[in-house]
Amino acid sequence: MFKCKYFPDADLFSVKIPPTVSFAWRSILESRALIAAGSRWSIDSGASIRLSKDRWLLRPISFRPTASYIGWRKDAVVACLMDSTGTGWDVDFVRALFRPHDAECILEVPVHRPNAGDYLLWYYDKKGRFSVRSAYRLALMTDEAANSLLWTGSTSGNSSDWNFIWTTKVPPKVQLFAWRMCKNAVHTSENLIRRGVKLMGGCPLCSSVTENMEHTLLWCHFSRQVWALALFPWSVVSQFHGGIEDWLRLMKRRLDTDEFSLLLIICWLLWGARNRILFEGHVSTTADLVLQARRLLQVFHGVDSKIDLHS
Repeated sequence: MFKCKYFPDADLFSVKIPPTVSFAWRSILESRALIAAGSRWSIDSGASIRLSKDRWLLRPISFRPTASYIGWRKDAVVACLMDSTGTGWDVDFVRALFRPHDAECILEVPVHRPNAGDYLLWYYDKKGRFSVRSAYRLALMTDEAANSLLWTGSTSGNSSDWNFIWTTKVPPKVQLFAWRMCKNAVHTSENLIRRGVKLMGGCPLCSSVTENMEHTLLWCHFSRQVWALALFPWSVVSQFHGGIEDWLRLMKRRLDTDEFSLLLIICWLLWGARNRILFEGHVSTTADLVLQARRLLQVFHGVDSKIDLHS
């Protein structure tokens, strides 16, 4: 209905906001940046997807190759990278043209029916469907990542100070979360209330009156059960003196490589479990969380799922 009335010959992302427009349509147009941030192209033929301008990789936030390539036409389309059948990638050509990290990311993208049309999907939903809830969560994550330094007003230290996080072999989103924890830039109830947001407060996992990062990771009953089930000695994990950054640095010294990676993954999953209760009403079990953590560790380390943390 909106397309027929307001942009019959254009698309949602290129149409301009007219001076006289309904409140509903203006609201939709003003949300385009967020919709674009969470959308990517699903590839069938690849003929309508621009190689360098459109969002088609499985890698947020840009969903694009990270570098420009000399001699590549600006209007080149993704179909140029496919083999003669149009049903898969020309692997040798892709690896010869792109840097290794871009090439591998491209080769991970599934190619569907070669004679069908390319279409946009919502990346932050398993079925590719847009929802207000997932858009809200994306907006929250984007705000947290972009403004994390503003939360503390701190610019102390330099990038080398954080190598103990950036060099840990875990997914980038886990690294980012660990860094945000150290900067006290996670939206716990305590931080939100301090910023003037009116909340009832409390921990969604255990209904404790106070929810800060220390509580969520260590003192919450749910979290303590997770650490025990994951075979982390409580005498080691509970050595909390100072802030989260001091705690993580101490854990880095006390634990081996796999153990520290697992610890960061569990921290990230604990926060995810907290958010699922808050936003979806879904209660995770401690066993599922530990199993998920070990599986993720296996993917990034290729280690056996049984890690002896007592030796």
